[in-house]
Amino acid sequence: MYEYKADMYWCGHVHAYERVSPINNVTRELCADCVRENGTLYHKPPYPVQIMNGIAGRAVADNDYFTPGVSYPPYVAQHYSSINYPYGGYAIVDVDQNVLKFTLYNTSGAVLDQFRIEK
Repeated sequence: MYEYKADMYWCGHVHAYERVSPINNVTRELCADCVRENGTLYHKPPYPVQIMNGIAGRAVADNDYFTPGVSYPPYVAQHYSSINYPYGGYAIVDVDQNVLKFTLYNTSGAVLDQFRIEK
């Protein structure tokens, strides 16, 4: 991903959602100087933003993949388990030449997460 200067890495599974700020997966180096506006803007990030989006599926039994009270690393910008959103959600991504806008909604239309990547 780094060689080809990917802006985002997308994957899904585990019936949950997680956004990881731009990070070098080898060194765990967080791009602190490119994270702005309380983590909702990534300005010219040198590493990809990572999205794991499985919130569209229903919760699996009583599994809560994100334990309340646990301290997550500083590069984990946002996370939701579908056990808290049993009807799932969806994302809308708008892209133009220099800006990617990402918004995650629950099925009631409430915004769960949003951010921009500016190149």
